[in-house]
Amino acid sequence: MKKRIVSITVLALAAAGLLTYVILYYLESTTSISSKEMSQADFLKDKHALLYFSTTIDTTPGKSYAVFLNKNGNVSARKMLPLELGTTAIHDSQAVMSDKDHIYLAGENAKTITRPPQHTGYDGGAGFIKDTNSFYTIYNSGYSKDMKNYRSEVYWGIGSKLNQDVIPYFIAANGTFHDNIYTAQTPDDSSSSETRKFVFHKVVLKEDMEIHPVMEVTLGKNASPLSPLLIDDQFIYFIINGPKGEHVYQLVKINLQTKDAETIDIKRYQKDPQTVYKAIPYSNNSTYMDSNNIYFADGLGKVMIINKSTGKKQREFQLNPNLVKLGIKKIFFKNQFLYLFAMNYGGDGQIEKYDLQNGQVTDTIKVKGIGKIISANSHVHLYDFKMIK
Repeated sequence: MKKRIVSITVLALAAAGLLTYVILYYLESTTSISSKEMSQADFLKDKHALLYFSTTIDTTPGKSYAVFLNKNGNVSARKMLPLELGTTAIHDSQAVMSDKDHIYLAGENAKTITRPPQHTGYDGGAGFIKDTNSFYTIYNSGYSKDMKNYRSEVYWGIGSKLNQDVIPYFIAANGTFHDNIYTAQTPDDSSSSETRKFVFHKVVLKEDMEIHPVMEVTLGKNASPLSPLLIDDQFIYFIINGPKGEHVYQLVKINLQTKDAETIDIKRYQKDPQTVYKAIPYSNNSTYMDSNNIYFADGLGKVMIINKSTGKKQREFQLNPNLVKLGIKKIFFKNQFLYLFAMNYGGDGQIEKYDLQNGQVTDTIKVKGIGKIISANSHVHLYDFKMIK
């Protein structure tokens, strides 16, 4: 009997010790961010990455989280209202995030802006304009009350003089070049058509918003953008599938002077539905361009290096298969490096840093405690991932 009591006591002490360890682990690695902390000028000083999670528009009640990581992989989070497809922007010591009713400027000159409700954002729908030293956000606002006009509401001058206007169409793809936002519109978006027209505009955000037509091009039937618009002095580039089937990915290269469009096959997948679905990129961040090459990461973890001049794929490398198979993933490119974040609901996460020149992993960060926030019952999706440092 005495032995049994001793054994139970030992087990109880061991369980208590384990529980204490788990509590201390989460207290160390997961903290909640207050409005006061976000308003500190040096808020981003110890932050290395930002993740934005949100529920979808049809989830009630909804919520979102801006999750910040420090250099040790410990996380701190700000809980907010939801915004499906919400995106963030980082510049120097400032970060911009949105939820249904607010725009948050964190760090230097912090402020919270209350605006009319928005339910959905755009991939790549937030950024920084150097000329005005301020941020902008674009929302997929849907049709007007009379259902006659589509609305993409724009807020800019965030951090200085706030302005608001409406882009009068749905944005199928977007990108930036020299402080201007380029958009692609597909007004004849119909599966019955043998072609698909793409209409490009340049949006200039200064004291007023100006929308300038750039060109119209016709691509093949069912052409669907899989990347942002990448722009330089001569061309607009983006990735599509559709004209040759969902399993064939093509680079579109449009000459800004002649308005001629060229499509070049870059990848052909097996035609089965499962492979086609898995190959879809994780997000709008999955494409990057430097002076010579375009880098494109598909949903299978293949990173293709495409020569800008010829449009031909030169080579490719594979991201870590153990991370690629996880349920939550996002890509981010910065300064000739690719960053892959991955996790499962309820588990810890990991960031791997890849050198684009050789495909080698140069750094790894274990993200601790994030599964306590992003649990199996959280019902949130990862919509944005940015490296700060």
